[in-house]
Amino acid sequence: MTSGFVLTNYWLLIVWVAIMGVISLIIPYRRPERIMGRVAYRWPVLMALVAIVPLIVWAGTRTDGFGDTGVYRNTFLNAPDKISQWLEYASNMEKDRGYYAVMVWIKSLIGNNDIVYFSILAAVQLICVFLVYRYLSEDFLLSLFFFVASTDYLSWCWNGTRQMLAASCIFACAMLMIKRRIIPVIILILVFSLFHQSALLMIPAVLIAQGKAWNRRTIFYMILIVLAVIFLGQFTSFLDTAVSGTQYADITSDEIWVNDDGTNPIRALVYSVPAILSLVGKRYVDEADDPVINFSVNMSIMAAGIYFVSVFTSGVYIGRLPIYMSLFSYISLPWLLRHMFTRESRWLVYALAVVLYLLFFYYQMHVTWRLM
Repeated sequence: MTSGFVLTNYWLLIVWVAIMGVISLIIPYRRPERIMGRVAYRWPVLMALVAIVPLIVWAGTRTDGFGDTGVYRNTFLNAPDKISQWLEYASNMEKDRGYYAVMVWIKSLIGNNDIVYFSILAAVQLICVFLVYRYLSEDFLLSLFFFVASTDYLSWCWNGTRQMLAASCIFACAMLMIKRRIIPVIILILVFSLFHQSALLMIPAVLIAQGKAWNRRTIFYMILIVLAVIFLGQFTSFLDTAVSGTQYADITSDEIWVNDDGTNPIRALVYSVPAILSLVGKRYVDEADDPVINFSVNMSIMAAGIYFVSVFTSGVYIGRLPIYMSLFSYISLPWLLRHMFTRESRWLVYALAVVLYLLFFYYQMHVTWRLM
């Protein structure tokens, strides 16, 4: 492993986003594209890919000192390297057999090189996510910044690798969801759920998110969320029944759930910002009636709801579920910041958002994870 590629100063993540911001000011980069019948100006694909190259490299060369990296590394190194063995190996796994099958396929091509393996996974995850942001976000740079400063990059590309692989592949199908191609979307979700079974949550989520922002379905969903917290005991019993027969059977009685004090309320609040802003600025969302923003706002609402429940239940089990929906928050948040405020106040709001997310980044890295 080349030490020069290992990320030891995590502020470099923010520095890299700033460098991309400077480059975007120097190079005339925006190009007109037609999106859902409207002309919008977007970054070129090549420039968006350049923006994520260091993130791929750093994720590929990470050490075992962060999250579950050591477990993923050992699993890869101990896996068979012959493609003829993939079916037998995957069948011996208790859960997420698709992920292990893909791991064996990759290893049969690259050998026992864990750095290349992690780099391939990171490339798939980040390319899926950021090509969607390049196409659908009004401000690609802000989407990149929010994804990094919220620590989603570290939480998922470095830690929750299996779930992020499923979430990013499903997120790559965003346009199919927005265009209401429900049958193909459900089929793809079923396929990607082989990487992580929690991906099945996206089937009802896609159906709820259709239509106007804050429609009756999303309001009913939020009512259910509030009731779940008020009647927490009954909700826990229902959850046990709902997940029986899956890899999450008996989760509410296992050691992790019992010793888990829930998602940090500060983190839950940060992830709820897009939903809160969309409610405050609902008239702007309604006036625009943009199907991309309607769908993204509804996904943000659902992410906020699950985070709210996870504060009172489990940050490990429940708090990891919103990633499928919260990825859409980095489409809705830049749009809301741009359209809810006047041209004169917009840059002040941008500056405030950047400062607050930087404070959260420092809090998460220094106070929560003790990495700074």
